Amino acid sequence: MKKITAILISCCILVFNFTIPVSAVEYDIPVEVASPEEMQELWNLYQITKLTEAPSGENVYFMDVNQNGEIVASFYRGKKIGIYSEDGQFLYGYSLSCNGYFAAKWVDDFGTLMIYILRSDRMVILDADGNCLEMAKGIDVDANSDFWDQMLAKGVDQINDTIYYLKNDNLISALGGGYSKLIRRNADGTEQVLYDAGESNFVGNLLAAISFLVLFVGISTGVIIYVVRFYKNHQGESQSITKQ
Repeated sequence: MKKITAILISCCILVFNFTIPVSAVEYDIPVEVASPEEMQELWNLYQITKLTEAPSGENVYFMDVNQNGEIVASFYRGKKIGIYSEDGQFLYGYSLSCNGYFAAKWVDDFGTLMIYILRSDRMVILDADGNCLEMAKGIDVDANSDFWDQMLAKGVDQINDTIYYLKNDNLISALGGGYSKLIRRNADGTEQVLYDAGESNFVGNLLAAISFLVLFVGISTGVIIYVVRFYKNHQGESQSITKQ
């Protein structure tokens, strides 16, 4: 009897020590849920804090709308997220620290938010008050890639008869990455600009475009010079061999 009791106690210890975290969120891709210790470590790393002032002067890279008409917009450059009402009124937002691209999307219609961080394939789940509910990591490379592509390609969202979409005014805005305007089209065909990056964003995008152009010209020039020199040297060697 004592042996059986000891075996049962040992099994219980093993179960409690090696319990796999179970997700309370339904993900679109296969994930591995982070342990509480790992969550705390990542939370300190990402430094997610709530914003009281609306992001401004930069393009929207991604947006998502829930059934209540609430909009979440992701701003890559400033590493910020903005939450807006269906009329474009800023409600609250978040800032975070991460390398590379990220995007935020709604998990439900009650303010639960997912922040997907591309480089690490990490997902951070926040409630409407900004509390971290859980974190997870995508474990299938192909599924992660498809999930990100689907998120990034989403430039239009329709809730009932209302359409929300992202738009660029000109080529300069497009070259800066993302979209300079978030627009709502009502059922009667009228449109309302909910977010406009403004002139400061135009100047930033123009500088980015000029920098890209200078870099492109510099690389192209270097390649051309290299090819010309290689051709001349090769031609000189061929002529030398012919003379011999």
